Amino acid sequence: MRVFGNLMNRIAEHTTGTPEVGMGATACAYTDRYAGTITRIISPTRIEWQEDHAERTDKNGMSESQTYEYKADPNGRKVIFSKRKNGVWREMGAEKGSGLGLSLGERRKYHDFSF
Repeated sequence: MRVFGNLMNRIAEHTTGTPEVGMGATACAYTDRYAGTITRIISPTRIEWQEDHAERTDKNGMSESQTYEYKADPNGRKVIFSKRKNGVWREMGAEKGSGLGLSLGERRKYHDFSF
């Protein structure tokens, strides 16, 4: 099995739990993470996630040590995620090993400055 992107993102995608409307969730890209909220349960294996507004609160510059404050963003991008056979939530329509993964239960923004 080939692993793409940041190892911490791939591990975070393997969270367990049942999604609920209003629950915080983090969309994991190649190395970045985007904080958001589950806005709709479409079916037991499909959910809608909407990106929140994340404002950086630390003064660490281009650092890995980052803190954010989160607010709902009614204009944030929306993504439909599906639960795969292995239990991982992936962006609908994404090919295996690509697209966003979803970590349930926590909002966590991260910007990787090395790219």
